[in-house]
Amino acid sequence: MREITVMTGPFRYEGRRLARARARLFEDRLVFSGMGWRGPHRRLVSLADVASVEWIDGVRDRRTANLVLTLHDGETIRVWIRSAGLWKFKIEELMPKLKRHATPPKKALYPAA
Repeated sequence: MREITVMTGPFRYEGRRLARARARLFEDRLVFSGMGWRGPHRRLVSLADVASVEWIDGVRDRRTANLVLTLHDGETIRVWIRSAGLWKFKIEELMPKLKRHATPPKKALYPAA
């Protein structure tokens, strides 16, 4: 079965440079990859782990983040990415699809009165 890449484009971490850096958006995850000083870099972020996506409009300097992902564990991933607004809306569009397929929370046997 072949996976469908929803979007792909160059990116840059805020404060960190990678050669040939590419971000890829799949239906269930984001993949950031490139070459760093210590060799290949690859980071996989499940969309189920993303709590919020913030688009910062008007950023002209590529060293400053224009897209901020906040994960459920509190970690933030700050990147500059071309067409950040489109990425934000596409990620948010895919997030509800994951939530529909997630297992519902279990109910307590004896709920509090």
